Amino acid sequence: MIMKKRNIIRFSTLILLVLLLLVFFLSIDTKDDDFDLLFADNYISCIIPGDSISFNIFGAREVHGRGNLIPELISDIEFNNKNIRIKAFSVEEAQVTKDHHIFNFIVETEIVGDNVEKANEILIFFNNQKTKKYSIGEITLVNNKNYHENDIETIHSFTIGYPIPSLDVGIKNKSNDTINVNKVYDLNKNLNYSFDESTELKQQENYDIIISTFEEEKAYDFYTITPILQYSKNGQDYFHNMHDVIYGVLIPDEEKIQKIIN
Repeated sequence: MIMKKRNIIRFSTLILLVLLLLVFFLSIDTKDDDFDLLFADNYISCIIPGDSISFNIFGAREVHGRGNLIPELISDIEFNNKNIRIKAFSVEEAQVTKDHHIFNFIVETEIVGDNVEKANEILIFFNNQKTKKYSIGEITLVNNKNYHENDIETIHSFTIGYPIPSLDVGIKNKSNDTINVNKVYDLNKNLNYSFDESTELKQQENYDIIISTFEEEKAYDFYTITPILQYSKNGQDYFHNMHDVIYGVLIPDEEKIQKIIN
């Protein structure tokens, strides 16, 4: 009888130990599946050239010990604007420091209609049936309508990536009229630059636009914008959208992490 009691006690102890281990590992999995993401202050201000556009949304997360990668944990995403539709997305993630990973959501989107559409949050659907909303900065998109007039073309090489908001691009006046180059800005006019009144291009004349820095209403961590050139011809204003440019993206991941977490 005493032996039976001892066996029962040992068996109960074993069961309890197994249960405690199970709870421990489930708590780890739950923690991994329920981690907090810290998105950078991203600024997307683009004119969609065709049916869709792709851009990057950067962020970081703190990692202690083992942890699943983001692509293993999420099933879908959407923005807080139903008119901005996500056609496809992928996530890249890499360990930068001992405790931090950097991630990059590469998102292909399209918008419904011809209005300017905005979003500032992303909704993430996790595989564990949980859903979370995160602030991501600011997204402003519009379809290519009333832009890209045929009077101007880009010449020479075109710089896409810059450390800070600036611009270096050559243009040519293809029209048969004299034009006046007036301003360069983005859709929100968060970045803005005004030329001197004397900036005049005769027909077929070339001009190098060199902007060392924009006037900026609000600073962000990372930018993807479509520079819009406003020019006038025969007393009427026209608009030409240039190639998209990125600011602050082509820096080491260690510097990106510091931007995001500080």
